[in-house]
Amino acid sequence: MTAATAQADDRAGLLALVSAYARCVDGRDYDGLARLFAPASRVGKFEGPRADPGPGYWRDGGEPFAASVRANHARYRITTHHLGQHTSILRGDRADGETYCLAHHVYSRESRWMNRVMAIRYLDAYARGPEGWLFAERQIFVDWIEFRPMGSVPTSTGWQPAGPAGL
Repeated sequence: MTAATAQADDRAGLLALVSAYARCVDGRDYDGLARLFAPASRVGKFEGPRADPGPGYWRDGGEPFAASVRANHARYRITTHHLGQHTSILRGDRADGETYCLAHHVYSRESRWMNRVMAIRYLDAYARGPEGWLFAERQIFVDWIEFRPMGSVPTSTGWQPAGPAGL
């Protein structure tokens, strides 16, 4: 295998990892989400851009973080994470990366369906282990949030246009 091929394989593995994160979150696969993190990992979430982060928290390890995502999901009917550009810098069995994301969180408030859209920037440190690439650290920066009324409602046959009052 050439160095260029190995580097391409590593970048594909890192992209697969960040994609698996979104898939596990949206699919509510909390056990799968926890397995994406190295044993001594940590996750921090902060409001505001990384240059001037506001309040936040840290979780040590994938299982505590996955448990916090599970608790947070109780208020949402569905989430959808759209990943944007992903960049990474490789350093052997370690790497750093950045991924952009627009995350949609659908919920009901006062008989109206809403979409909480978050512009997220993930700053990651990765570690390669026997199973492949894992998150060693993930910093989640929520650059902005927008609350959008939805023009549709869930029904037994799928999503349908909302009436004049959003019902």
